[in-house]
Amino acid sequence: MADEIPTFTCNHWDRVYSIAWIAYVDCDKDLPHDGESLKGTVIINGKRYTCTGVERNQIGTPISKGETIGVLIEGQI
Repeated sequence: MADEIPTFTCNHWDRVYSIAWIAYVDCDKDLPHDGESLKGTVIINGKRYTCTGVERNQIGTPISKGETIGVLIEGQI
């Protein structure tokens, strides 16, 4: 569904600088998103965050089931 908010379970969080975090997540399904189009509202461990970027190995391609990505979150977690 196009309006569905991407939902993830975080494996671990890493602090980036003093104002951002990266949530490392394993995708449980294929997503028609590349890193750019995933920016916006996401749900991680049941809580809403704003994704400001994605760290991944394959840029510009859809995110695959089982792929581990880093979801950049600014602010407090």
